[in-house]
Amino acid sequence: MWRLARQGSNSWEVEVKGQSTLDISTTFVKLDPNSGFDYEMTAKPIAGENATVIVRIPSSENIGTVDNLILTDPEGSELARHGGMTQVASRADSLVYRITFPLPAKAFQMATEGTDKAGNQFLRLRPKTIVPGPDNPLKLAVTVDIPLLITGSLYINEQLAVPFLVINKGAAGSTVTVTVRDDQNFVKTTTSLEYMLQPGQNTLGQFSLHAGSTVGVTSTVTVSASASAAADDDFQYDTVIVTTEERVVRKEDNTIPVCNITAVTGSCDVTMLDPCMCSQYNWSGTAEIQDDGFGLYLVTASVNTTGTFRHDPFSVGYNGTISATIA
Repeated sequence: MWRLARQGSNSWEVEVKGQSTLDISTTFVKLDPNSGFDYEMTAKPIAGENATVIVRIPSSENIGTVDNLILTDPEGSELARHGGMTQVASRADSLVYRITFPLPAKAFQMATEGTDKAGNQFLRLRPKTIVPGPDNPLKLAVTVDIPLLITGSLYINEQLAVPFLVINKGAAGSTVTVTVRDDQNFVKTTTSLEYMLQPGQNTLGQFSLHAGSTVGVTSTVTVSASASAAADDDFQYDTVIVTTEERVVRKEDNTIPVCNITAVTGSCDVTMLDPCMCSQYNWSGTAEIQDDGFGLYLVTASVNTTGTFRHDPFSVGYNGTISATIA
């Protein structure tokens, strides 16, 4: 804590600087129900809904406790204080926490509060201002969800469907305009669609991406939605990154290799398979081996040190017949 007292009537300008190894980052994430993992949110969060934040501290040697996530308005006044952060697995020299809380209806910043190992309190404020939407319940809130809907890869000389979900979470019906853009001009079809949605109503839409003939081209696709009943700055968006790749058609080999026994000398019954007894008996055999599918890859036999296994030489993929001998 710093305290500065001015004595006299002169005008002062005071600048305070600090230097510390303690750095804290906060990231909004969303759970992917398919994989069970969190991914970073790119869409604007919705006021009143529960949001999940990951708090990361890359250097933790001086950290004692991490206690609260504090929400403040842009002027620094506290809006909410959330404790009970859950620590999740991370590297040995770092700390990662997860916390879920309801979003306020107004713009806010996030600060992390805790103590160091000496018991001193620390407070780290992230200067980025989060503006949830909507800040008025009469406005129309729209969400665009891509990561949970898009499937498949963008293959060269082919097209990929980009489905999206639009939800009216406001209290009034409105026309919602959904637009898509990308930085490689993969979007060749309609780039803007309109939907009339009543409160609580949702609809599915779709755009198409058309890849060129070059492998490894990466494009960021952004889908945004705005509502006629909302303010100009009340919109939602989401992004997905796609990279062109070549479609590889992998053939399946359903043909089983064939091993035909052509001759056996001597005998080998169950009693002779006893490791303590088998060396007292001699037997040998020959076989013909063939594969009509992708061809032969490897030929082996389970023989011990007292036996030998030989086969004709062949190259991988050979479709002819080879002879093999065990003695």
